Amino acid sequence: MSDSIPKLVADGELERALEALSAQASLSSSTAADRAILLLSRYRSTQHELDLGVIAAEAAAARFAQLAQAALRMDRAFAETRDSSANALTANQSNARSPNGPDNAGTLRVVGLFLASSVELREDRDALDLYIRQQNDRLRHGGVYIEVIRWETFGHAMSRTRLQDEYNTAVRCSDIFLCLIFTKAGEFTREEFDVAHQSFLETGKPRIYTYFRSVDPNRNLPDAAGLASLRAFQEKLATAGHFYVEYRSTEELLLKFRAQLDQL
Repeated sequence: MSDSIPKLVADGELERALEALSAQASLSSSTAADRAILLLSRYRSTQHELDLGVIAAEAAAARFAQLAQAALRMDRAFAETRDSSANALTANQSNARSPNGPDNAGTLRVVGLFLASSVELREDRDALDLYIRQQNDRLRHGGVYIEVIRWETFGHAMSRTRLQDEYNTAVRCSDIFLCLIFTKAGEFTREEFDVAHQSFLETGKPRIYTYFRSVDPNRNLPDAAGLASLRAFQEKLATAGHFYVEYRSTEELLLKFRAQLDQL
């Protein structure tokens, strides 16, 4: 099974490769199975968007390439797990002796970051996504690659379950959950936070970061319902012992995220 996945990817049979990976992951662990299902779901959503003309062929090709690399990394991880503990120990010692640490795709640690926010913060979400991708050029030298997961990634493809359930699965599989809030805390954003928080309490991940964009009373004053949802969500965060970050502009968001990224 392991050897067939690289061959399927090389032959351009990415969907079949992801299906094979899902079958393989189901024999490993629930976490691995969730990650494999997530990759397959992202592939089908992207293909659906491409068929509808929602995204350009170049953008779809870039997503497919990322999914292919993620599938190959998972397949390699399964192969390494099957190796003897002696071989695994040798590999770890070799990496530890390297002065520069891992510096190629085969040894990168992929960190999944789920980026949640409402439609109204699309500009901030896009800017943060682009910033993280730019930072990956720097981070990969330290053996880390941040994979950004957004609800747009899933598109509006048909789902066997409620599509929000697939978002929640992605949240649980992520290493970092980053939430942006502005004039309201929407139902699904609150649900995603609850899923992330419960998962953190149970497993220690994802790490949760919440940012509130300051409201300009002359331009973006929330309505009564929006204001109530904001206050309720802030009270929820306080009860959970979670401290959020405030920002006034996209530039300030990137600056404050960079500071937290460096701490990570």
